[in-house]
Amino acid sequence: MDKHTRRRRKYYFFFILLFNDLFFLSLSFLVAFIARFGFGLREDIRLFVSYYVLYSIFGIAVIIILLAFNRLYSIENIHPGMDTNTKILLNTVLGMFVISTLNFYIDRDGYLLSRAWLLYVALFAFLFLVTGRVFVRRIVNIVFTKSGIKRNVIIVGVNEESRRIAATFKKVELDNANVVGFVDSRKKIKTGDGLVKKFKDFKVLGTLDGIRDYILRYDIDTIVISA
Repeated sequence: MDKHTRRRRKYYFFFILLFNDLFFLSLSFLVAFIARFGFGLREDIRLFVSYYVLYSIFGIAVIIILLAFNRLYSIENIHPGMDTNTKILLNTVLGMFVISTLNFYIDRDGYLLSRAWLLYVALFAFLFLVTGRVFVRRIVNIVFTKSGIKRNVIIVGVNEESRRIAATFKKVELDNANVVGFVDSRKKIKTGDGLVKKFKDFKVLGTLDGIRDYILRYDIDTIVISA
């Protein structure tokens, strides 16, 4: 894959994921409002709808910035794990804390936002973002597969777990990954006077000391660390 294709793929992934998050965050704020106040708004709530709209826009911007700061719009995170989901949860909760704090200091003598609404937003935002990103991952992988674009992957660890990971990548076409090989510590791959060159059906590239060279040499997109 040339650099132009790699850069274009990163931009596509960024904008698709950004649009996904904007949509589902907007939906989460709306659903949270309905869950808290219902469809038929009381007269006293109608007077403050503009507050909720304004803080919703601000909250969406804050959460998007936090997600970007945590590199959650990078194509390297196309395969989300517990760490990614934990970051999404923490960022949504932090976003609600920022909104609550801002509302308290700016409008302390005016209208204070419903705390139940903020809790609903955090819950729905987390659920919608995680679910939405699952669909984005599938869509992106399908597009890459149709385009013949593959991700080059290095797996850290030479063990049975890493072999299963590599076999899964090879078997599941939607993952659209080309496993270049394994790397591990010199101690674990040393055999006699040399180093292991092959593990099962996959190539052992060498030691962890040379991983930077392997990334450049094989144009690596993703590094997977096995247990």
